[in-house]
Amino acid sequence: MTRAGQNGEGAVRASAEGTAGVRTDDENLRRALRLTRVMLALADEGERDHRDARCAILYGTLRDMAYRLRRMAEDELARHGRMERRR
Repeated sequence: MTRAGQNGEGAVRASAEGTAGVRTDDENLRRALRLTRVMLALADEGERDHRDARCAILYGTLRDMAYRLRRMAEDELARHGRMERRR
């Protein structure tokens, strides 16, 4: 792992731990949702500017994975909400 990656992880933890009243796991899921928006924007740009079919496939795969991750994160947040209401 690079030094930049280690610094980024520390910032991730500090950001999530500093959020008052929000569970860290839910905040991480919300951050994953934000990441999927970035992935979709990159897929849009890549598909618009790709040079060959292999690049188009890469950006299509990125889009597919972003949608899949978004669905998973949304489902998990909903599940957490249902669990909280039961308590």
